[in-house]
Amino acid sequence: DSIKDAIFANELDAKFIISNPKNTITIQPIAQNYLFDSEILVIIEKEEEIENLAQKGIDGVIFKKELSASFMSGVSLRDPESSSG
Repeated sequence: DSIKDAIFANELDAKFIISNPKNTITIQPIAQNYLFDSEILVIIEKEEEIENLAQKGIDGVIFKKELSASFMSGVSLRDPESSSG
């Protein structure tokens, strides 16, 4: 959830970097300046947050409850087409 973590995630070909709102505002401009292939997603709780974040240029959002549900059900957020080994 830091700038360094975001740079490493991009270098490791992460499709998405999920961050909290505070750090996303800092990470997004760096991602744009360095032409990250990764998309920056911010964790939100309410639909009303989307418009404000879109105006700030954030790539996308993910609802906290959906993120929690994915982890609780064992669903992988990794790209199934990118297999290693």
